[in-house]
Amino acid sequence: HSSLYTWPGENAVIYSWGHMGTGGMEKLSIQDGQLVFTEDFYQETEWNEESLDYTDPALFVPGSEYIPSYYTGNLWRPPETPGQILPVYRYGTSPREMTTPMDEGVVRAAIGKVLWEGESLFGVSGDGFHGDTGRVTLEEYLQPGVAYPYNDEPFIVSEYAWADVNGDGQLDCILRLGDWTYTVFSVWEDTVYGYFFDLYRDTMILGPDGRAYFVSDNSYYWWQTDFYCNQCNKWLISSLGEMADLPWEKFN
Repeated sequence: HSSLYTWPGENAVIYSWGHMGTGGMEKLSIQDGQLVFTEDFYQETEWNEESLDYTDPALFVPGSEYIPSYYTGNLWRPPETPGQILPVYRYGTSPREMTTPMDEGVVRAAIGKVLWEGESLFGVSGDGFHGDTGRVTLEEYLQPGVAYPYNDEPFIVSEYAWADVNGDGQLDCILRLGDWTYTVFSVWEDTVYGYFFDLYRDTMILGPDGRAYFVSDNSYYWWQTDFYCNQCNKWLISSLGEMADLPWEKFN
């Protein structure tokens, strides 16, 4: 439950942690090539019940800003799963748009063959926990213990929607498999990749930029996701403001 914040003008960052209302901040520097804690400068023992917020590090270090962090999930994914290089590749940059995104009709046709004609997909974990199935059909993918180890009955696809999820300028398809379970289909070359997300009390919405995001049921936090072939990760972002429902269609 920790984050890093910048410390302008110094060889340091702020290590800020918080859990169930308590928290603290420490100064983290590099000395002789080693990361060291040099100062424990704040302890938070009473949570502000009105705002439900922890203290902003910028109150102590003017100009301090949150440093984005990314979940890779390498410790709990199958041994044969490639290491997550995408967060490093993308770090500090905006999602890169495809130079020549596929035509919308081509994308819909390719994903449609997976949805309704039995063509295979390549399953990848979206959040680092479950969904690394490799190449399977959608019927196989939905079965108990395949994409998700805890479903006693096959998943039922209730709805689907079309939107750009990773901001690369190409259309994607989102399947709703339950109250908070989704798979995002993306086409790359001749393969349809399916990224599985098991989200507690989160849903998918359209942001003001027309891109799809995950958001908690109380709109307290937003998730942004990025993917490319067998790589996928997501991370917390600040609220983008006004949001809208995805154009869900009933799945038949």
